[in-house]
This record gives sequence, C-alpha cells and structure tokens, in this order.
Amino acid sequence: MLSSAFALAGGSGRLYALHDDGNNHAGGPFVAGWPVKIDGLAIDVLPLIGRPERGSRGFSIPRRARGGGQRTSANLSLFRPDGTRIRDMDPSAHGAASDATQDNSSVVNLFEYPAIGDIDRDGRLDVSKVGMTLQGLVNLVLVGQNEPFHHVLQAWTGASGTPLPGFPKVIDDYGLTTVPLLVNVGATTDAGDTLNMPELVSGNGLYLVHAFDANGREPSGWPKLTGGWHVGQPAAGRPRRRRPGRGRVGTREGTTSCGTRRRPSATRRPPRTSTAATAPTTRR
Repeated sequence: MLSSAFALAGGSGRLYALHDDGNNHAGGPFVAGWPVKIDGLAIDVLPLIGRPERGSRGFSIPRRARGGGQRTSANLSLFRPDGTRIRDMDPSAHGAASDATQDNSSVVNLFEYPAIGDIDRDGRLDVSKVGMTLQGLVNLVLVGQNEPFHHVLQAWTGASGTPLPGFPKVIDDYGLTTVPLLVNVGATTDAGDTLNMPELVSGNGLYLVHAFDANGREPSGWPKLTGGWHVGQPAAGRPRRRRPGRGRVGTREGTTSCGTRRRPSATRRPPRTSTAATAPTTRR
C-alpha cells in the first residue's frame, strides 16, 4: 500500500471533524472517532499554503460516507462520519486513455482540493483533483534534480477508487489551491451537445483553463488563455436571462477573467430580421 510506504518514509498529519458549536459542545469539540491519521511522504514541503481540507455532506460514496481528506503528498481518502477509513483513491493506476506516459509513476497530492460529482453520467459520484507525478516531488525535495514529470488532473470513480478512462490527464502547471468545476461547456463526442455531458473545468499556474470530459477529451475552443495564475474554483452561470452562459475564474494576482459559453451552432437563435418593407427615411 503506497500510503503505508509514505508513512514509513515521511510522516503523518491529522484530519479533524468538529461540532459546529466548538468548545461549547457537551463532551468536547471533536466528533467521535476524530481526528484521523493521514500519512504523507513529504508532509512539510508546502506547510502553510492554504486552508485545511473540508468534509462535505454531499460526499456520499458510498451512501454512509461523509468526509474526505488528504495531507501534502498523501493519498486522497474517504472516511465515514465515525472516522472509519473506507478507501483511498488509487494514485498509481491509469485509465486506458490517460496521456501521462512520460512519467507514469504514482501521483502525489500537494495543496489542491477535490471536487465531487457524476462526471460520466453513470449514476455514481466521482472525485477529481489536481496532482503531480512522483518524479516531480523528487525535483522539489532533492537539490539539483530535473527529472521528467507531469502536472495532472485526476478523476476517479468514488465507489471503487479506480481512475476514469481519460485520467490522470496531463495539464500545464501547478494547480495549487485549485478546485475543479463540473459543468457542461461544450460538445466533445456528442454532436450538437445533445447529451449535455459535463466537463471538469480546471485552471493552473500557466494562465490556462482546461475542460475535460470523462475520457479526457476537450471541447472545441478550449483551453482558454487568461491573465494570471489560477487559484480557487471557476464559477459558471447565466447572469442575465436569455444570454449564453458565462464562466469566470480568479487569479492569485487579484484579477478575474470572464468568458462566454456559446451554444452549438444548431441551437443558436437566428439573427432577427424584418420581413416588412420599410420606406427610406430622409433626415433634415
């Protein structure tokens, strides 16, 4: 088990679950069974770069699961409400269509955060986050190393911890503090976007925002080049009625970029035309 090797070679941290009333809770602030131990290979490489992981009531893989967490360079793990560990998302397996071939070693997690949703529309929740292949960690920890490695976007079926077919998917740079967004931004294999299949939208430090479906394919017009190193999670919506949907991303430089999700050509409204003849007008 990779996490066991991480514990022997590195160390461990703790993931906490607290009652909403904190120290005022009868019996103490911690939920029974917590904190839990999280193993990591190089747990102090990035010790102060972001907030702690958060559990989510929507984290239901399987139904009784309600939390997830990781430590820097550790596996992403699922826990039940009582702190019982269910499984790890497999960091060493690769989907059949994964393009992480230059360094096909295990993937380690730095300070990125997971997103949860049904990416392939099979009725089961999936988990996704950014990571980095193992040789990239070697470059961080050891002096003077320049081993080939990949920055990747990961995605797993939560019920088994196995990767989706197109993942891990190679991306351009670090995705520190990023969270993927699950939203439909265009067609990949379904002509005209008739199936309304979603993509994982995720930015990185090279100013690029990618969108990948469950098989690692990207819609036409992606990735998007923006004006800064991306942090946090993109946002998507329709701020004005009867207008195409828009996406917005924030950067660590303090700027935001906004783009439009255009309809497929077959569903776009035709331009307004007038069929009534009009007499020419003369201005005086």
